[in-house]
Amino acid sequence: MIVRKKLAIVLLSAMLIEPLSSSFAAPAASEVSVPGAGESAASENVVDTENATASSGKTERIEVTGSHIKRIDVEGVAPVKTLDRKDLEKQGYNSVGDVLRDTSTNSFGSMREASGSNAAGNAEVNLRGLGSSNTLVLLNGQRLPTDAVTGAVDLNLIPMAAVERVEILKDGASALYGSDALGGVVNIITRKDFSGTEVSVQQTVPEMKGGARRQVSLVNGFNTEKFNMVNTIQYRDNNKIASKDRPWSNDGYSLIGDPGSYRNPGNAWQADPNCPADRILVTPQGTFCQYRHTDYSTSLPDLEQISLMSNMTYEASSDVRLIARLGGTRRKVNWSYAAAPGTFTIPSAVADVLNPPGHTAGQDLNVRYRLTDLGTRDADVTGLSYNALLGTEIQVGGTWQLDVIGSHNRVMNEDKGINGYALTDTLQNLIATGAYNPFGTAGAKGDLS
Repeated sequence: MIVRKKLAIVLLSAMLIEPLSSSFAAPAASEVSVPGAGESAASENVVDTENATASSGKTERIEVTGSHIKRIDVEGVAPVKTLDRKDLEKQGYNSVGDVLRDTSTNSFGSMREASGSNAAGNAEVNLRGLGSSNTLVLLNGQRLPTDAVTGAVDLNLIPMAAVERVEILKDGASALYGSDALGGVVNIITRKDFSGTEVSVQQTVPEMKGGARRQVSLVNGFNTEKFNMVNTIQYRDNNKIASKDRPWSNDGYSLIGDPGSYRNPGNAWQADPNCPADRILVTPQGTFCQYRHTDYSTSLPDLEQISLMSNMTYEASSDVRLIARLGGTRRKVNWSYAAAPGTFTIPSAVADVLNPPGHTAGQDLNVRYRLTDLGTRDADVTGLSYNALLGTEIQVGGTWQLDVIGSHNRVMNEDKGINGYALTDTLQNLIATGAYNPFGTAGAKGDLS
C-alpha cells in the first residue's frame, strides 16, 4: 500500500521573448515523424517562427510539457510528440499503456499486464530504455503516485475514454522535474470543453485463441460561460491468453517435473523410473524428467477494470481559476502458472524406507519435484486506487502566475495465492509419515490435503 500527499505552491514567471534572428529560425512547414511498428502516424510539428508571427498578430500563452515557463504559441519548444484523440482511437486499444507501448520512443519495451507478480495488472512506459521509474508520467501537468512494487506510474489508473491527447517529451528533463524524468516525460491531457454525452462500445477478437477485449465507456460534459465539467466512466474486460495458444510461448520446458529426479549427495541426478521415455533429458549433471510448464500457464492474465474520473474548472474571474479532479479505479486480475516446482532433501532414515532405484542406504536424498497433485498456481490480484486534486490558478499582473494545488493519491493492492502452493516443511512431514510418496505411480502417491 502506498499513500502520497502533496501540497505545492509554484510561482511561474513569464518569459520575455526577443525576436529570433533568421539564423536561428526553425525549419519551415511541418515535420512528420515516421511511425514505428504498430504505431499510428502522429505529427510532430516544428513551427516556423517568422511565418507564424506574420500570419497572426495575436499570440496566446500556452503550457508546454517540459517547462514551467508559459510560452506563446509561436516559440520553439523541446521535441514533443503529440498523440491526439484520433491517433488514440486508430490504435484500437482500450488502455493508455497499450498505446504508448507501441510508440517509437518506447523502443526498448516496457512492462505490461502479465502473469507472475503482484503487479500483474500494471502497465508502464519506458522512454529511451532508461527504465520506467526514470520516465515521469503527469496527468494534466501534475504528478501521479508510483506503484509500491515497481516504483513507476501505473498507466492503467487513467481511463482511456478520458484522454484528449498524450504529449511525449523525448529528451531527459531531470534538471526541471528531477531524476524520475531522466528518460523523458509523458503528459496525459484529459478532455476539457466537452459538451454532451458520448457512449462507446468496443470489442476486439484476435485471430488466435484467447485475448478478446471488451470496453464500454460513457463521457458526459457540461459547459457554461464560467463552469466546465467532464465526467468519464469506463469498463474494460480483457480475456487471458494461455501460453500454449501462441507459437512464441508454447515451448517452455523445466527440469523439475512430476515424476521428478533425485540423487544422493555428490552423485549424478537420475530421473524417476516412472518418467515417460520421451520426457527424459540426459545432461552432464545426470538425467532429468522434463516438464512442459507452458501447457498450464497464462501469458496475459484475465483483467477486469472499472475507472471513473471527473474534471472541473470554474472561472471565478478573469484572473482566478478554480480546478478540481476526482478519480478512482478498481481492478481485478487473475493469472495461473504451472504446478509449484521445488527442491528438497529427504533424510536418510525416510529415504531408506522409500528406497527408490539407485538410492544408497544411509544417505540423504536430494529431490527435484513438481506438485502437480495441487494443480496450477492461481493468484488473484485486486487493486484499488483513487486520487483527488483541488487548486487555484491566479494570474498576478501580466507576467506572473501563482498556482496553489493540493492533491491526495492512494494506491492499494492485494495479492492472494488461491491454489497450488505448499510449505516445504509440511510436505517433508507428509513424506516422513508415509502419507505421501513422491516416487509412487500416478494416483497412488497419497494425499497432500
